[in-house]
Amino acid sequence: MDTIRTDTSIITLQINDGPEVIAFDPSETLFAEKFYRLMRDLTTKEVEFRARAEAIDAKTELEEDGLPASLPETLAFMREACQFFRDEIDKLFGEGSSQKLFGDRYSLPAIGSFFTGITPYIKTARDERIAKYLPPKNSRKRRERA
Repeated sequence: MDTIRTDTSIITLQINDGPEVIAFDPSETLFAEKFYRLMRDLTTKEVEFRARAEAIDAKTELEEDGLPASLPETLAFMREACQFFRDEIDKLFGEGSSQKLFGDRYSLPAIGSFFTGITPYIKTARDERIAKYLPPKNSRKRRERA
């Protein structure tokens, strides 16, 4: 029997050179909507997170052992931020994706690396998809020369 493939634009990436993979279709409209909504939400959330981090950092009291008195608050805040990102990644890439990506680690640098690494795949796919609906880049210059 003949078959038809409809998953030609799915990107599958190996996670940390291991057996786990993450797969997504950056050209799929709902995925793109969720991704760009998440990017907008992250911009807003970044302002909130920065303000909270600065407020915590402004606390300079030390405990008797020399550790910052705000350390428990700092760690709780970092865990909350990581949980937010993990939840958003699961919404976008499917339940359990953040566990595959990070395991039990709650690491803001690892989460940042993930977004830095994944964004070019999404941007390239979206640019290619949108380009076919736009006039060629040189068409304006050609009209001006005529």
